[in-house]
Amino acid sequence: MKMNQGISLKLCLAVVVGMLAFSTAGAQKATEEDRAKTKTKQAQAVSKPVYEKIQKAQEMVDEKNYRGALKSLNNLYDPDKLTEYEV
Repeated sequence: MKMNQGISLKLCLAVVVGMLAFSTAGAQKATEEDRAKTKTKQAQAVSKPVYEKIQKAQEMVDEKNYRGALKSLNNLYDPDKLTEYEV
């Protein structure tokens, strides 16, 4: 059971880190005409404090401290304080 929790936590963290990495990739330059035709959309990002806590949890996973990483992520989760994207 402990092994499954560790694998699940690693997978969860990998998805989160992947989302963070790819959220800024692939930006394209548009011409002025394209910009005039296209409605702008707010870019999604996580705040610096949230990112830093996720990164610390990832470091704990790297050190095989799965319980500490999970506890850290659980402490981070507060829908009232996080943006919809961060949740």
